[in-house]
Amino acid sequence: MDKLIIDKGMFQTTRVRLRDKEIVEISICSRDEISLVGKVYRGRVTRVVGGINAAFVDIGEAQNAYLQLSGKSQVRQGEDILVQVVKDADGGKGAKLTLDVSIPGRYSVYLPLEKVVRVSKSIESQNERERLLSLGESIAGGDFGLVIRTQASGVGQDDLIRDLNELQGIWESVSQEGRSGMGPKLIYQGPSIAEQAAKAVLEGEVGQLMINDTSLFNELISYLKPHGKEAVSRVELFDKSSDIFDYLGIKKRIKSLSSKRIWLKSGGNIVIEKTEALTVIDVNTAKSIKGHSAEDTIYKTNLEAADEIATQIKLRDLGGIILVDFIDMKSAKNRAELLSKMKSLFAFERGKTIIYGYTELGIMEISRKNEKKDISAHLLEECLCCKGNGRLPSRLALLDLLEKEVRRIKTHAAVECVMFELDIQFYETISQNSFAEIREISREHGLVILLVGSFDMYQGGFKIAAMGSLKELLEKAKKYRVFEEIQS
Repeated sequence: MDKLIIDKGMFQTTRVRLRDKEIVEISICSRDEISLVGKVYRGRVTRVVGGINAAFVDIGEAQNAYLQLSGKSQVRQGEDILVQVVKDADGGKGAKLTLDVSIPGRYSVYLPLEKVVRVSKSIESQNERERLLSLGESIAGGDFGLVIRTQASGVGQDDLIRDLNELQGIWESVSQEGRSGMGPKLIYQGPSIAEQAAKAVLEGEVGQLMINDTSLFNELISYLKPHGKEAVSRVELFDKSSDIFDYLGIKKRIKSLSSKRIWLKSGGNIVIEKTEALTVIDVNTAKSIKGHSAEDTIYKTNLEAADEIATQIKLRDLGGIILVDFIDMKSAKNRAELLSKMKSLFAFERGKTIIYGYTELGIMEISRKNEKKDISAHLLEECLCCKGNGRLPSRLALLDLLEKEVRRIKTHAAVECVMFELDIQFYETISQNSFAEIREISREHGLVILLVGSFDMYQGGFKIAAMGSLKELLEKAKKYRVFEEIQS
């Protein structure tokens, strides 16, 4: 059974799902950049572009959102419409919208504006699929659409109807609110982090849940208590001062999701290069391979790389065009088996990921739909010095790391002040944008924070320089050309 880990910091919340101690899913939500996917808005059409059959819609967010219109969908400039976000804004592109609102429940997804009933492809039993399809069509009666979820396997009609009644109640409130006012407004934002986690426990999606935040833990317990002690017993509060991911031994694995080069157990490696138009993945062997066994060695390396590439694509949530340059193989049989393996690795993403096969140059071509930014966008940001050719830990990732270090020091050491040494570029970024957040950290943990900028430290460098009294650390800080004392 899967285990869900929630690491809630002051600036970022990270959710990781483990299966047999391996990461199968990860999402990061920063305090000032919450995902809009699934939210329903009353939006105002600001512009209709007939040439591309699309409209731009003001939903009250920083950027206008983008709505692709079908042949049947017609909207007018200045019109208020009900829309749902299907993909977050990314870079200069606004959020992507749909007119076909869907409300997800425990056993089904309610499609009030459609008429089709579908069953999740993850339900493998043909008999069960037919049973659920018949039930769904009987319940919908041609008045609305449904997607019967995997969790509905083995569930009877009464449970499906109860779940549906709840979703219809939500839709009634949403549609009424959409009609009752004017102008952009958030109408429906879905469940909170605690509600989502409670739902995952109650629906059997996860067997265990570990959280490092007391208030979130208490909120989650309040949702689970009415369902009995067994549900509550599956949630654990991680109250140690150490990093929760470090404690579980998955910190290095998470870090690899922002790495350009990932090493394979065989000694080979894959290199992931993301451009604005596409992602290129290159597979390399550990060393020069010659002789009669070369083809077999290359084949085994490619198979190993395929597993890691599939994992990286899913965990990073890479989207768009993906080109994979595997090591050249002479055997047509080996090439076909590698292609078959890649297709099997994405079998449960039918409709989301398409493996087209090899191009004339022997490069495997993949296209994939994603709903949010890839994970590296949360962990890295463009380097100001190299104008985007290299990447450094992001401001929020740095603040998250600093807060964890302050928490650890406060727990284990009786000191008044801690001094952090940063490379001068990071220091300037922090001084311009983040003193207010660092003051929050100081107030939260009751520790004076002294930041010093170093011209000698490597780019992106960050370390604890000293701990002790404020007076003695201020003396030490004088040897640096720039420093700042921060306290609540």
